Amino acid sequence: MWNSGNYSQLKDCLMSVDISIGIQHTDDNVPLNTPYGNAICWNIVQDNYFFPDVPRNLAKKRSNKPVIIGNSKDEWAIWESIRMSKNETQYTNYTKAYAEYYLSSRFANFFGNQTQDIIGILENTYLEPGTSNDDNLAWLKFLVDIGTSFFFTGFAAKEAEFHLWNNNSNVYLYEFTYWADFYPFTAKPYPIGNWHPDPHVSEGRFLFFDNMQSINATAADLAIADFIGESWTNFAKYGTPNNSWTPTTSTGLINMEYYDIGCTSGMKSGFRALDRVTFDRTLPLLVGILPPETPDNNNGSIIPTSSPASTPTSSPTSTPTSPPASTRILTSTHKNGASIKGFGIGECIAMLLPLHIVCHFYRIL
Repeated sequence: MWNSGNYSQLKDCLMSVDISIGIQHTDDNVPLNTPYGNAICWNIVQDNYFFPDVPRNLAKKRSNKPVIIGNSKDEWAIWESIRMSKNETQYTNYTKAYAEYYLSSRFANFFGNQTQDIIGILENTYLEPGTSNDDNLAWLKFLVDIGTSFFFTGFAAKEAEFHLWNNNSNVYLYEFTYWADFYPFTAKPYPIGNWHPDPHVSEGRFLFFDNMQSINATAADLAIADFIGESWTNFAKYGTPNNSWTPTTSTGLINMEYYDIGCTSGMKSGFRALDRVTFDRTLPLLVGILPPETPDNNNGSIIPTSSPASTPTSSPTSTPTSPPASTRILTSTHKNGASIKGFGIGECIAMLLPLHIVCHFYRIL
């Protein structure tokens, strides 16, 4: 299938499946009420048919096409918001013990026997020195930073690198940093103090311009909507967003260029440098290269025969629930094959398809 470039059979199969069934299978892949239910349970399958090689090698063989790659600043904040709105946890639960329990229980098959070491590295990387064990905001932001890196920005940066290593001169990278208080999914509990997170699909509200008039959008809100609408339309028609948004040319940690869509919009350098150090340079030393380079023909479904590393003995007041196992991938194409992507853990699959058209089950949040 990969070598032929003909994905019609796969498309027909996916299009015939009801979305509710797809979501059910996503949730049922590794039941969350089992000791090994966790956030990362699906891996890429090298089946020597659809995927005949590992991602890093396949990426070298795709043709260069204009791409937009980006994310909202605090992608993971939406899932913590949902959990709090459903009373599955509460703001005062976010402490050191709770964060460590959450990470060790939900990333068991990813961290393996390196769990305690990895959590220590993450805390030293993302938390300020001297952070108290019960600083609720600090530990909430910590989990949001980790989720955003693991499920979104780590893969987004890696995807940009793959394109640049292939000498693709039309890579447009962005981060959405604009806060608007009409976000329906951020009414509770955000903002918290001076923290105004930009959760998953924040830019989508401005892209599709839904109900802007009825929600009393400000002039600044409308200006952001105009910018996004114009940039995405230009890209779909011509393969370039606008004159002020220039292509990314560097893979350097402090030099990778991106467009900041926010109150002070413009080109900046150092796209998610901390996440790139953590996700692409530090963790691979402990858990292997990401995306995985070892063929996994069982799709990550092998249940470990030994228990993962020990976790805190005292459980927090509220047991964490799992984030969704699949996240939305937005992919569209224009006549010259340019693509626009919003990234999740499934991004490493989308980045391989030469047609840049992916049928992917996703949640409507």
